[in-house]
Amino acid sequence: MKRALLHVYIDTHFIELIRVARLLRDSKRYDILFYFEYHYGALERDLKIAFAEGFVCLDKAGNPFTTTDVSIPAPAAILEAAVDVMPSVTPDHLSVRPKLGFRAWIISNWLAFKIRYPKVHRSAALAPLILCARAFFKTLSAIHYAISWVNLLARIHPEIPGQIIYLYHQAKLARKLIAENQPDVVILPEGNIAYATASLTRAAHQRKVPVLIVPFTIANASELAEAYWHNPDYGMGPRLNRFVAKWFPKWVLTYKGLRILPLRSAQIIAMEFFRLSPPLPWIINSGNIDAIAVESDRMREYYLQAGLPAHKLAAIGTLADDNLFRGKVNAATNRARLYEELDLPVELPLLLCALTPDQIRTGRAGCDFSNYADLIDFWLKTLADVRNYNVIVKLHPRMKLEDFSFVEQYGLKISQWDTADLIPLCDIYVASVSATIRWAISCGKPVVNYDVYRFRYEDFSDVKGVITIEEQREFIDTLKRLCNDSAFLTKIISAQALEAPRWANLDGRSSIRMLQFIDAYAHRCQGRLPP
Repeated sequence: MKRALLHVYIDTHFIELIRVARLLRDSKRYDILFYFEYHYGALERDLKIAFAEGFVCLDKAGNPFTTTDVSIPAPAAILEAAVDVMPSVTPDHLSVRPKLGFRAWIISNWLAFKIRYPKVHRSAALAPLILCARAFFKTLSAIHYAISWVNLLARIHPEIPGQIIYLYHQAKLARKLIAENQPDVVILPEGNIAYATASLTRAAHQRKVPVLIVPFTIANASELAEAYWHNPDYGMGPRLNRFVAKWFPKWVLTYKGLRILPLRSAQIIAMEFFRLSPPLPWIINSGNIDAIAVESDRMREYYLQAGLPAHKLAAIGTLADDNLFRGKVNAATNRARLYEELDLPVELPLLLCALTPDQIRTGRAGCDFSNYADLIDFWLKTLADVRNYNVIVKLHPRMKLEDFSFVEQYGLKISQWDTADLIPLCDIYVASVSATIRWAISCGKPVVNYDVYRFRYEDFSDVKGVITIEEQREFIDTLKRLCNDSAFLTKIISAQALEAPRWANLDGRSSIRMLQFIDAYAHRCQGRLPP
């Protein structure tokens, strides 16, 4: 049996990687380890799923979770995208003072020199003592040298030493994780500068363990840029930011006329200090991994245009593609089962809506709504006014069912089926800049992309079967026209059918290709010790 280590940081990672875990388990060739680096809000739910299926789960320190650990308090805020995860430390915590003064440093180096080059003849009896003394004083000098540099960095900016210490411990933990668990392959849902993926990748490679990425979403720089462009901490105002921009220009992105950084400058300096920075910091998955399982021709084009090397891109597809394939083949049967489960009229077509999570609290200039409650109320009222369709709502993984039970008060139904199982059954798909839109495109389903937060990503801008809107009135009118104008609906369906082949290969064989892909790299592993 080989061993696969799967890295999870947020809930959407788990959704993709649980598919990978099931595939490897069912092959009967792999033991599975889930590594949960961050205690996100839905961790308890995901742990229950993993335990129920017999997977081993490790916490952020690399220690095994147990079934008694599923009651984990949710953090005050859940990450919406790539956000700062390195600790922000106050200057009081970072004022590291050297234990040795300059005079002691001079003396220690002088003693080391004298011991290394003694004028007196060394006897055989004194040789071991001299060697030990030399090693001691050389170590003492090295410690002093390191402390002096920490002090210097603290004077430049008080956060820099803290970030260096943080990355040092992160790297130490990653080495411990790999050494103790001895995986044959490490699988990531993304390579992200905000997570520990760079440290984990380096630790794996040090033990000859391959690192693969099975993407969980569309990778784009715009999503990260939208999170930071309006925050002055990431702009060119602070002096240290300008220093980083000058000496490490690859970290700078010009977005909406502003030059911004994807991390705080102290974090960037720390990553450069340890040589952990990817060649393209603004491009997710551009790190020092071995290969990426590219899901479609469209994503291959994106990665190549972004600058990723072609030899790292393997045309695999996603495991969700096989869900889509099976869903299309068995659409009539599955839809009947879904309608029976939700007590819906069997004669009506289906409108599926992926409800958007709360991103207003992150600050969205131009959004029509000042709070999430008003947004959801408008969204649900609009869906409730749809006639001649069964309307089903699918919650985002970040949403808890008990918090959204009020949805059914609008006369709507919530389904807990996998989104990849629901999309092949629908006739119209409604979402808000969701990566799941690519699944609807691949199935030829017309899409209403209500960009309610006005992110204005360009992922689907050239797809004629995706109607992207921003205004409330447009949302209402577009749904009415799609649901009541059959000629318009047919036109959108035809346009989407032309786009579908670029976005996925729904041949039902993605699982086979994925297993072969992972096997090929796992067999190359030299890191695990023999039993």
